[in-house]
Amino acid sequence: FVAARLSRRYRVETAADGAAGLEAARRICPDVVVADVMMPEMDGYELCRRLRADPAFATTPILLLTARAGSEALAEGLEVGADDYVVKPFSLRELEARIAAHLRVRETERQLHERESRLAAIGQMTSAVVHDLKNPLTLVKGYADLAHAQALEGGDVAIIARELDTVRSESERLRRMIEEILDFARGGSPRLTLETVPARRFLDEVLAPLAADLHERRIATDVVLDLESSLAITLDRDRMKRVLENLLTNAREALANWGREKRIGVRAWAEGGTLVLRVVDSGPGIPDEAAAHLFEPFVTTGKKEGTGLGLVTVRNLVKAHGGEIRVETQAPEGGAAFTITLPLAAPGFKAERVVRAGAA
Repeated sequence: FVAARLSRRYRVETAADGAAGLEAARRICPDVVVADVMMPEMDGYELCRRLRADPAFATTPILLLTARAGSEALAEGLEVGADDYVVKPFSLRELEARIAAHLRVRETERQLHERESRLAAIGQMTSAVVHDLKNPLTLVKGYADLAHAQALEGGDVAIIARELDTVRSESERLRRMIEEILDFARGGSPRLTLETVPARRFLDEVLAPLAADLHERRIATDVVLDLESSLAITLDRDRMKRVLENLLTNAREALANWGREKRIGVRAWAEGGTLVLRVVDSGPGIPDEAAAHLFEPFVTTGKKEGTGLGLVTVRNLVKAHGGEIRVETQAPEGGAAFTITLPLAAPGFKAERVVRAGAA
């Protein structure tokens, strides 16, 4: 009866005795354990002891139900690790209220732990970020000074233009790094300004200059947009442009010291109401030791520069758009491949613009 009542609000797993309850708890890792003290095979006290001996259940709320009243019985239950001790007869409303209270406490503890971890990570990041920001800043100042001196002396316009191109590209790198840091500090919940646009046209506009830049760096680029012109997608232009820039920058940097053919492939197609975009390089792939932590902060897959937040930013932006991202650490083409899927807009779209709030 208790399980049936709780099933109205929670997904409930039942067990006939303490031993079966222990096995079920280890299998499903519940948010709360409610156990009777008097059970065959293993009583509630022993179940509680064994759960508390397992680090996986160190903070899981455990409520014991018993017919034994009094301070001695309560003390015994608390001593074996129970969080609450409910004496029979009890009302189901009281039990539900106690469970809800323990869940609120646990959720609050989880949020506090996340905030503490984020603050610690931001502190850890500060010195590394300052160092990383100094590199492009030094280049910006150096080339700006050179261009200024050349201009004052009536220097070659082509040389001045090349120096200013370096200033521009390094300034853009600084902007991306700062935006990654700000997004991470906000908790990874970007504020999106959404609009519905033709998918093929958007990708062509963003990828064309990126492919041209790769060509200048002597990296062969294959871009295939296998999309009907009528297909549309709802996105934040600037944010999704950052996703593509980050993926192609990662692919380019993976080829930086690659002694073989340098090639990046980009392909987009429609599949089951979604836009699928795959970026793959011909480089060495991603090391096994980095693969498991690829979307964690400060993982740079061996790069010497950057904040280590690029792929975290990509994942958060893709998720904010209702999409998913997956990685192949060793793709058939030889290197790493990143595939993102995004929902396509409904047929017969009308251009629209709307703000989806995230962290400010």
